[in-house]
Amino acid sequence: NSILLHYVVEEEHIRAVAEEDNGKVWEDACCEFFCSPVADNTYYNIECNCAGTVLVGFGSGRENRTLAPVGVMKGIKRWSSLGDQPFDTKPATGQWQLALVVPFTTFFKHDVPSLDAHTIRANFYKCGDKLPKPHFLSWNSIELPNPDFHCPAFFGEVICK
Repeated sequence: NSILLHYVVEEEHIRAVAEEDNGKVWEDACCEFFCSPVADNTYYNIECNCAGTVLVGFGSGRENRTLAPVGVMKGIKRWSSLGDQPFDTKPATGQWQLALVVPFTTFFKHDVPSLDAHTIRANFYKCGDKLPKPHFLSWNSIELPNPDFHCPAFFGEVICK
């Protein structure tokens, strides 16, 4: 009834300024999972900074995204090796880890009772827009001149068993 995400990250600097869910977590040291659990030309962006602050949006493109309600956000379990308190930019001291338990109820615009034996379209990202060295990494290549994670055409296939 959930997707389990576990990130292990090495980077030069870390930052976790976004204090509240659905805030600007992408500006911090951030890991992201974008997915289309249903083939209807929409997708969810599940983004989390290194202190466990989460943003969840839904829509068909970058603009006019609908943010998840508070009740949905409370259902996402999160753990960070860096703790859960906000902090400003500082040097990283080795790896940090982030784990999320994302219940299917996070897909708040769809009824997703199971993903067993399904193939979904998705991509995994690492970013840090306001770190000293801004970076934008993806699991599946994005063949565009500038980074843009909101491009489902470049999602890969994830086979759920």
